[in-house]
Amino acid sequence: MMQCWIEIDSDALRHNFESFSRLVGKKRLAPVLKSNAYGHGIVEVYSVLAKLGVENLCVHYVKEARILRQLGFKAKIHIVGNLDTEKHLIEAKNLDAVVTLCTLKAFTAWRNLSDRPQAALKIETGLNRRGFEIAELKRLLTDNETLPEIKALMSHFANVEDVTCLDYAERQLQLLAEATQIMRSAGYRGIESHCASSASTILLTHSHLDMCRVGISCYGLWPSELNRISAYQASCGQSQQFSLRPVLSWRAPILSIQRPRVGSYVGYGCTHRIDNETLTGVLSVGYHEGLPRILSERGAYVLVQGKRCNIIGRICMNMCMLDLKSVAQTVHEGAIATLIGQDGTERITADQLATWSESIHYELVTRLHPEIPRRIISN
Repeated sequence: MMQCWIEIDSDALRHNFESFSRLVGKKRLAPVLKSNAYGHGIVEVYSVLAKLGVENLCVHYVKEARILRQLGFKAKIHIVGNLDTEKHLIEAKNLDAVVTLCTLKAFTAWRNLSDRPQAALKIETGLNRRGFEIAELKRLLTDNETLPEIKALMSHFANVEDVTCLDYAERQLQLLAEATQIMRSAGYRGIESHCASSASTILLTHSHLDMCRVGISCYGLWPSELNRISAYQASCGQSQQFSLRPVLSWRAPILSIQRPRVGSYVGYGCTHRIDNETLTGVLSVGYHEGLPRILSERGAYVLVQGKRCNIIGRICMNMCMLDLKSVAQTVHEGAIATLIGQDGTERITADQLATWSESIHYELVTRLHPEIPRRIISN
């Protein structure tokens, strides 16, 4: 049993869901629960969203869709990852999930089924990852009879998070609109389209189309700092500004406390020398649990009793060590350390931990080990 835990703030998750519902409408909002709900826990996150009347959920794998059906979700599931095997396509049909077809192989496997799941075609508009170019889409429509199970076109933005000029995103929207018109001209009168991610949902009202696939920001994390600033500037003067609240906190108890000799070393490689009298502590959290090893000896810290305590020495597979001098007078074994979250007046954000790790918060939270217990709390 892992000796750390993750707290999921149901009130914060509800706040974020309602913020996006006001922005785009509940029928258009599709929270993304792929990658274990961005590390937050698919079971725990769904248990909160289910009480809010969510009407669309997005996942990447068939397995994730199966979990949601087993949990009792009856509304629409969109599998946004490419499915190109008969086995997975048949299971998606049995789960009544909408599949995404990104390649000719996937389209062919899907078309050859006698009983097909509903499908969205992914259109390549500028990310150059997966999808059908406009010319390829025209060939598909020429070579095949009208397939009523094709219900939507979808794409994905390449450059909306870290820029203020959104010309590239506008061009992508134009290409998706062109593809949609081609489909309608070919007889797909009710075809829908969707492209919006978290950042574009917040900043580009005309990108909302028929559905908004909100991922990282459903969990209270801004796609980027520039995105947050742009949203704030856009909402200035409005009576109700758009806001997000972080959902996840990560905590662990101090398992042991030592008073190492001055001149001795802490951890593998003797990278940290004890130059002054202090207390050190051990957390049962390492890179297996999701704490990046690159944080070793880089000034990263956790919070204990509302004070900053540096991580010292090399982060191990299942442990890390702390310098407890800031709380030496009051700390005790079992005291709680906060790796992400609020403690007193201090806070460590996922963005901050990711910056220390030379990474992004997307990677940091999705790499939190799925076996770490997730606890739903209310603040």
